[in-house]
Amino acid sequence: MKKLLSVKTILTVCFFLFAVSLFAQDTTHTPANNIYWKWPHYRMNGKRIKAKQFNEELNKVPESALYLKKAKTNFTIGVLAYIPLTASVLLIKQKNNYNYRQGKNTPFYIGATLSSAILIYSVFRSKKFTNRAIRIYNEKRITTY
Repeated sequence: MKKLLSVKTILTVCFFLFAVSLFAQDTTHTPANNIYWKWPHYRMNGKRIKAKQFNEELNKVPESALYLKKAKTNFTIGVLAYIPLTASVLLIKQKNNYNYRQGKNTPFYIGATLSSAILIYSVFRSKKFTNRAIRIYNEKRITTY
C-alpha cells in the first residue's frame, strides 16, 4: 500500500513555502520618509541617516521626542553602570594572591552582578523606547502626508 503524502514530501513543501515567504517579505516597499532599522544603521528613504539627523527627525513629532528622551536617559544609565562593573571586576582578588581570603570577594561579585543586570536592563529599555519613538514617528508622518 502506497502512502499518498509522505512525511518527507510534506516537510519539503513546507520548507519551500517558508523560503518563498521570506523572499516575499524582503521585497516589500516602505513609504517615503519612514525610518527603519537595517543592520547596522537606521535608514530613511533607503539611505543611512546619521545620529544627528535621526534625532532631528524624531524631534519633529512631539510624541516620539518624549520616547527618544526616555531612550537616551536609559542608555546613559546603562553606560554609567560600566563604572561600578569595572571597579568590581578589578577589585576581585585572585586565589594565588597573598591577600586572598575565602568569602572576601563576595561583595565584589554581588556588585559586578548588579551592575551588569542594570546595564543589560537599561540598554534593552533604551532599544524598546527608541523603537516605540520610531513607530510613533512613522505613524504620524503617514497620517500627515
